[in-house]
Amino acid sequence: MPEKLSQHDLWWSGPQWLHDKHLPNFIANETPSHDNDETCINDSLSFVSQVKPISEFITKFSSFSKLTRILAYCFRFVHNISSPSKKCSGPLTAAELVVAENLVIQLLQEQELSVEIHMLRKNKPLPCNSKLLALNIFLDKSGIIRVGGRVSKHSTLNINQKHPMLLPKDHYLTRSIIKEYHMRYLHAGPQLLLSLLRQKFWFSHGLSIVGQECHRCLTCRRGKSQSCQQLMSDLLSVRITPDRPFKRVGVDFCGPFLTKPNVIRSKVKFKSYVWDELQGSC
Repeated sequence: MPEKLSQHDLWWSGPQWLHDKHLPNFIANETPSHDNDETCINDSLSFVSQVKPISEFITKFSSFSKLTRILAYCFRFVHNISSPSKKCSGPLTAAELVVAENLVIQLLQEQELSVEIHMLRKNKPLPCNSKLLALNIFLDKSGIIRVGGRVSKHSTLNINQKHPMLLPKDHYLTRSIIKEYHMRYLHAGPQLLLSLLRQKFWFSHGLSIVGQECHRCLTCRRGKSQSCQQLMSDLLSVRITPDRPFKRVGVDFCGPFLTKPNVIRSKVKFKSYVWDELQGSC
């Protein structure tokens, strides 16, 4: 009750063993024994920690940019704590975002492509049944797997365009990057979006995966929705009623004339005739 809360020592001061020199030893799934309302105090305190995989950390964020920015702020915090005389402040710089992005890609590759990384670090060839054998992959200075090619020596492109970073095709982070680029470039189509992604990342079955993400975009689906089609009217009676042959005969007066449809910039031409329908009995 509120009137008893002001004089409740356990609430304001905590248990008595916190003030003692020796801390009790807590064991999981067990409760401390009590003898005559006295707590048995041991000489040690043990804690159990569990390291969660990187996949559980990545799936907590809805976008790739949010993930990289949070990691960049964490790195800045560590830098400011370790170097108080060289503290960083203000908005995040491009270099900080690049470091955070490379770390995310590196941790993802170590989890999903651990076998390939182990073989590359020992300078051994990949297994014959590896799906990455045709990509000529290698490790850069940061430990990131990149795709090889024929433009490494004489090209003036940057490292990301010459050798994109390899990503697993069906991972949550890969699809998050595709969504990020799709929104950044104003809902680009599959061909344009894949071309923009290839300047930095590489994943197999690219066009199929990019097409799936574009199809899931609600804004794009609304923009490409089909309009309602009006139902055609019933056929005329002269077209469906049986009658004698040559009861109605059409005669061409002149033609043909090359006409264009009422469509802007249309190059299609049709043949048109001037004719009249003669009615009578034969």
